[in-house]
Amino acid sequence: MDADLAAQIAESLHIPAVQVHNVIEFYALFYDHPVGRTIVRVCDDLACYLAGSEAVVQACAAHLGLDPEHGGTTADGAFTLEIHPCLGRCEQAPFLMIDEEAHGFVHPERVPALLGGAP
Repeated sequence: MDADLAAQIAESLHIPAVQVHNVIEFYALFYDHPVGRTIVRVCDDLACYLAGSEAVVQACAAHLGLDPEHGGTTADGAFTLEIHPCLGRCEQAPFLMIDEEAHGFVHPERVPALLGGAP
């Protein structure tokens, strides 16, 4: 979210702009920078990590042309890859979400099909 929009929100709520920024920074699903139209979230908590999430992250990053250590957004703005500490689906490890669509027991070879053959 850009500073102008945050200022408008603060003004309309009659609160200091710093409170708007604090909320944006606190919640992981609010952004203060541009993100892709599709968000790919891969869990890397202990259960998912032990089940192979690192290979899933590597496959997503390779498929999207992104840094596997940090994720990021594709140059065309189509995808953002995020690595999350927990998505709450340990029983389906390794687990990822594409926007709101949940995918459990993901193996790296499934990644291209899950991402729709993009980019």
